[in-house]
Order: sequence, then structure tokens, then C-alpha cells
Amino acid sequence: MKRILILGGSGFIGNALYRELSPYYNTYATYFASKQFKKNQHFYHFDHTQEEVNEILRKVKPKLIISAIRGPFDDQIDLHQQLVEHCKYFDCRLMFLSSSNVYDAFHNYPSYEFDKTLSESVYGRLKIKIENDIMRLAPSKYVIARLPMVFGLHSPRVKEIQKKMEQKEPIEVFPNTITILNFENTLSCHVLIAPTGYQNSWNICSENSDAPDTEMVEELVTQLQTYSNINPNKIRIVGLSNGAALANNIFIQSTNPGIDIICTAVSQLNEPQYHQNNFWKPTSNTDPSSNNCGYNTQAFPITNRKYLSICNDNDMTVPYYGGPSPVG
Repeated sequence: MKRILILGGSGFIGNALYRELSPYYNTYATYFASKQFKKNQHFYHFDHTQEEVNEILRKVKPKLIISAIRGPFDDQIDLHQQLVEHCKYFDCRLMFLSSSNVYDAFHNYPSYEFDKTLSESVYGRLKIKIENDIMRLAPSKYVIARLPMVFGLHSPRVKEIQKKMEQKEPIEVFPNTITILNFENTLSCHVLIAPTGYQNSWNICSENSDAPDTEMVEELVTQLQTYSNINPNKIRIVGLSNGAALANNIFIQSTNPGIDIICTAVSQLNEPQYHQNNFWKPTSNTDPSSNNCGYNTQAFPITNRKYLSICNDNDMTVPYYGGPSPVG
């Protein structure tokens, strides 16, 4: 059985991962201040400000190290340099739980996996430094997971929001910043797959791509449904902007009942997809010079599928109430 070591296993995220992984893998973890883990033989006391991690690595011999540890920034950097050296010479991979703060200098548009990192915060720059050290390893040796804000139902931040609501105090928000958050139970027990379209676009009408994107998603979902650790009846599709247009195509065209929820953001149905009070799909390749881009076959979306569309009422690019748009 694969041996996994979680550094920071007593923390909020680390412990959520430990509880999820331990029934299936030989999972070990570290703790620092929480005495409740002292009697657990799969937990090691570890103070990375005073100790090196090599002794724990020698005892556990992990095939995968998950780093969810917190602490003084300089000590975090030293620790991850030790982990990089270990992974260089042993049959072991490193998963670093980084942060979306590596992009916090960009306020008005989303960032993607291969975009350049740039941070205005000390915390974000720490994560960038550690990421750069880890990327000296061979790509097969590491995974960098850039987490958004992760809340638990009883986390300090949620409690603070609840208290302010009860006391009718204002809550600080950032209306012009793209922000993503997640919850503990979603982080630990969901599989996230985020494909990128050919030439960074999805084939809807006039995009650069003419790839069979809808068919690709259908085949991907069908493959996922064969895995024993996947619930075949709870496949969810989330799309943003051009990706939302693809999600709309899947909503219209897919007959797979396992896709039970589709959520789109910043893209309502476009006219080729819905006109004459009916849904439509293309018979063959899309063509912007053709009537309705080639969406000429009536489609009948399956029932009992949940659908959520999120739009902004002051969006000048994708009008909230529909109508002409500079992007089509």
C-alpha cells in the first residue's frame, strides 16, 4: 500500500486530507502543538523551526509527501529545500499546497495554470519562492496545487462572518476582484479536472478552435465513470466565459444522466444555441459564415439536470439581460 506523509497533518487542510486518505492508503502525518494527536502512532511530532525532516522521512519512507505546513517563512523555505533534495534521490513525489495568492497582483481577470505568477503580498511571494524551488525537480516528481480560500463550516473566518451578520456589522468585500473560495469537504473528497481548449479556446462558433470539444468532454466523463472512486451519478461541469459557452453546449447536447449539475459564469446561452424557442446543436463543424454558425439540428436537453447561470448586472461585455456583445 502506498505510504503518504502529510506535513502539517494537524492543521485545518492537512487533517481534512488525512481523514480522507487514511482509509485507503498507509497515511502518516506531523503535528506540532495539538496534543490530541500524541497517542496516534501515525502522527509524528515535528517542529520544523528546530528539526530537520530527514528522520521522519527515513522512518516513513513515503512515496508521496503532501506539504500543508505553516510556520515562519524562512523555516518553510528551508524545509521545502530539504524535501526537494529528498525527492531528487528517492522514489518519492512532492505535492505542495500553494495558494492562489501567487496571482494576487492581478485584480480584474482570472489567472490560469501556466500564467506568470506575480504577487503584491509577502505571503504570495513566499509561495512563489517555494514553487520555484520545487520546479527544479523533474515534472514527474511534483504537483503544485494552488488553492483558493478554503473555508470550513466552523472555521474562524466563517464564525467571524456569522458574528458580524448577527450584530449587523459590515463585512468587507472586494467587488472588483475575481475571488474563488472552497470548502473543506469539497477540497478533500472531490476530483477536479480542468482541461484547456485547443489554442486556449473552445469551439463554439467563431473561435480559433475547430476541435470536437463537446465530444471530448463526453468521452472524458464516460471514462471517469468507470473508476471505482468516482460517483458516476455526480459529475458536475463548471465553465467560465468561453468555457461557460462550452458548458451550455454540454447542457444542451449531452444525454449522459451522470452529469447532474452544470454551472456557467459570464456567458448566457447565445443565439445559435437557442433560437425560435428551441435548443439547437451543430450537425457538423461550426462555421461563423453559416446561418446560426451551423447550429441547425434541434436538441432536447435531458430533464432533472440542475443548471445555474451566474452573470453580473454591470457587465458591459456580456450583457446581463442579453443582447449584442463585442465578443459575439
